[in-house]
Amino acid sequence: MKKIYRQKTLQAPVRLQGIGVHSGTSINLALMPASVDHGIKFQRTDVDAHNLIEATYNLVSDTKMSTTLTNENGVSISTVEHLMAALSGYGITNCLIQVSGSEIPIMDGSAQNFCHAIQTAGIKTQEKSTQSVKVLKTIRVTAGTSWAELSPSSERTFTINFDFSNRLPSTLKQSKDITFNLEDEDFHLLFAKARTFGLFEDAQKVQAMGLAKGASLDNTIIIKDEGVLNPEGLRHPDEFSHHKILDAIGDLALCDQTIMGAYTAYNGSHDLNNKLLRALFNTPSAWKNT
Repeated sequence: MKKIYRQKTLQAPVRLQGIGVHSGTSINLALMPASVDHGIKFQRTDVDAHNLIEATYNLVSDTKMSTTLTNENGVSISTVEHLMAALSGYGITNCLIQVSGSEIPIMDGSAQNFCHAIQTAGIKTQEKSTQSVKVLKTIRVTAGTSWAELSPSSERTFTINFDFSNRLPSTLKQSKDITFNLEDEDFHLLFAKARTFGLFEDAQKVQAMGLAKGASLDNTIIIKDEGVLNPEGLRHPDEFSHHKILDAIGDLALCDQTIMGAYTAYNGSHDLNNKLLRALFNTPSAWKNT
């Protein structure tokens, strides 16, 4: 029996303020209700013309440190994945996201502030159903030993194996085959609070290049030697893997249709996630609309 997914939006506007992890500047963000079939769109309020950017995988222009979207006029918005994961976790399909800069604020490095904002605004179920894409055969993309795939399934699951290419200390080793069911489990309670992370030596190199000006222990887990520099430690022993699931949910939400299939990855990344969507839709025999 075909599952019916209704389009959803917010009941009321909600606003947030935070720091851009790349620019280090203060950014204002507003999540606005939107009509049926509007989709999710970003609006750069600091840009006068051509300032709308659709949240779609084929506008992804950069995946090096986050997921960046760029419209046909060269206007970009970066670090969209955590907000997109929160919207997807609540099934929000129609929303206008107004942002006062070139990136979504990093908040605490997770999606929980966005989830709280959505709960505050309330969710409105709309009268029209969403379109769905059923995965018919397994599609896999690779980068060295890392890979990501979508395979046929009646469930919308995300399974992660993550070892940071063997760069994690043994004390922070992650569990294998961590799985989240987007249909039956609570994203907000289970995965939204997982923060972004990086190695101390990598962070030093990035900041020496003048990047990640807004990164701090308030929004990024820093791994050094056999532990983390953050005084409070990890929120969960598998927080790194949980964040990888969060990222995957956000990146795959850039498909403007509900994907019926199972996502699995080993050391997945923003780049692999985007290539996976492109590979799926470039293979007509691998999917069908339902």
